[in-house]
Amino acid sequence: MYAEAYYTYTTSNTSNSNSSFTPFVYNHAITKAPRLNLAFIKLNMEKKIFRSNLAFMYGTYARLNLSNEPQALRFIYEANIGFKLAKQKNIWLDLGVLPSHIGFETAKGNDNFTLTRSIIAENSPYFETGISLNYQSTNKKLYLAALVLNGWQKIKFTKGNLIPSLGIQIAYTFNDKISANYNNYIGINKVSQIKLGRFFQSAYVKFQEEKWVSIIGFDYGIEQKVMNSKQLYQWLGFSFILNYKPIRYISFAGRLEYYYDPHQVIVTFDMPQYFMKTSGLSLNVDVYAIKRVCWRNEVKWYQNQSAIFYAPNIGNTKNNISFCSALLFEL
Repeated sequence: MYAEAYYTYTTSNTSNSNSSFTPFVYNHAITKAPRLNLAFIKLNMEKKIFRSNLAFMYGTYARLNLSNEPQALRFIYEANIGFKLAKQKNIWLDLGVLPSHIGFETAKGNDNFTLTRSIIAENSPYFETGISLNYQSTNKKLYLAALVLNGWQKIKFTKGNLIPSLGIQIAYTFNDKISANYNNYIGINKVSQIKLGRFFQSAYVKFQEEKWVSIIGFDYGIEQKVMNSKQLYQWLGFSFILNYKPIRYISFAGRLEYYYDPHQVIVTFDMPQYFMKTSGLSLNVDVYAIKRVCWRNEVKWYQNQSAIFYAPNIGNTKNNISFCSALLFEL
């Protein structure tokens, strides 16, 4: 069981609605009121040749990130089964609603070094529906996966779209200090009857010392401008995170990030003249004073090239400052 409550305050918003302060943030996005970001109950079973996971969730993350799914499916955090295909090799076939093979951050706060997520994490899949054929070497240094998916972070099958999406993942641990991961996605982004081809790549490298951890990740994607066209739109982003834990009960983290989506492929605004060319800087302090409970605090600054934010006493602005405090609990 896992639960994460939070309070977020921001100096400006990109929307007057109560849904989210920006269209590119799905975690800790509701402002100026205590909220539950994510809570879930998970059941799992693993045998020598079979494994399964089933988790149901609730919170503002579920409501915002799965807003395009039918109401009954918005509670699914994970639902999959797996079968081992070889007695002497660690080869598995998993199918169902799976954790995303893309990126180094998840929706679950305890899995991440910062309280809030990077922009690249918020705007790439947190989950995927399909089949994963994966292999892990005996020494656990190499991990390979090939995936056939329902689409870009979708559970419900899209009627009329019979073309599956594909993905691969390659992860390698060089030693106890350095590891690297590469993954990609190729598929059709279907809006009504318009089918646009999308190719996306993501990679990151992780460096770890006794008290220090650093991660640098990079995303790059292209999508057809119009159907059956060779003209392409592109977007990209990166995130650099540095974490320092001097003692058992406290840790510090900083993040520098950038996201560029000039044609609103991933991040869309109500006004066509707006676009994402956003830099971000955040500082994080975590306190582990009680077993299984963590208190996290973060201050974050966004600056965008166009004035996508709005402050009541200022008007349109290129800057946003936010503060988030969260309490995490896990059994």
